[in-house]
Amino acid sequence: GPLEAIAGEDYILNFHVEGKELPDKILVEYDNKRYRAEDLNKKKYSFVFANIKKDTQFKNITDDEEYDSYSLRAISKPSIKSVSVVVRYPGYLNMKEEVMTNPSDMTLPEGTQLTWNILADNTDKLKIYREDSSYVLSGTGKYNFGFKAFNSGLISLLPVNTANKLLMRDSLTTSINVIPDLYPSIEVAESKDSVFLSLLNFDGQIKDDY
Repeated sequence: GPLEAIAGEDYILNFHVEGKELPDKILVEYDNKRYRAEDLNKKKYSFVFANIKKDTQFKNITDDEEYDSYSLRAISKPSIKSVSVVVRYPGYLNMKEEVMTNPSDMTLPEGTQLTWNILADNTDKLKIYREDSSYVLSGTGKYNFGFKAFNSGLISLLPVNTANKLLMRDSLTTSINVIPDLYPSIEVAESKDSVFLSLLNFDGQIKDDY
């Protein structure tokens, strides 16, 4: 099958020559022009296709011989364009819902509802990795999912195009820091006085983190 390159990036072609008589030089021909390949050690050669933008046909040419034509396929890279997260805080806090755009980290009260909306290019799947689970969403370009935040940890989003054989590792990671339950609480500490057993001392403390 054809060779595959990521559109907009350089592609390095490495090849080697076999036989008793080695050529003085090897040329690579594409777009009706000829370019000299880099001689690494008389048997190994390298050539860089700079900033590949489209599918390309090329040939290797030695001193006196022209070889078969090859195909270099330009693949559009799966990428995340934007992430917006709708944040709904627990009711008892009376805090307004807000939207965070492309967050790298979030600090949230325990039980906050998060709804993620992702726009992506050149994808047919989105892989989601969390501390304790991973799952895959299918679709072309728009993805959404939600959960309540109870534990701190990382969430990573990996855009995927299953038609591509190339391995993509351009994931986007957000750190979530969860503050434990902040319901108002009343603490009562009881201490008995050894002399006055009948007397109970109460030290009452009311605290509310918000």
